Amino acid sequence: MIRSDKEFKRITGKRLHNLSQLQKFEIWEDEGEYFFNIFDSYNIIDEIKNDDDYVFYYYVEENDWWDNIAYKFYENERLWWIIALTNDVINPFEELISASKIKIIDKRWLYKIVKDLKRTTR
Repeated sequence: MIRSDKEFKRITGKRLHNLSQLQKFEIWEDEGEYFFNIFDSYNIIDEIKNDDDYVFYYYVEENDWWDNIAYKFYENERLWWIIALTNDVINPFEELISASKIKIIDKRWLYKIVKDLKRTTR
């Protein structure tokens, strides 16, 4: 994990604007690839993620992405991040593996979960 504007400049050759929200996130390195963990600041508590009253399971189909899964269950592709966050995804831009089992928060609880989303502290 890297967390500094100097490191960002070293990696990319560019500086972050002093108002850039990306300064809030750590830079992760994985086999020579660098990315921002945009979910690092938020957390859905484990009691909800592991409670069958709140979640159900879905098996990823071929060509599924977070956004089309969100549309299937929430009728809103912009809620993809909730599904990714529920599944402890660090890099949502990696391709999903077909037949993988993922957790989906039941639509009945979606508003409450978002409203009660906990901000983690560093």
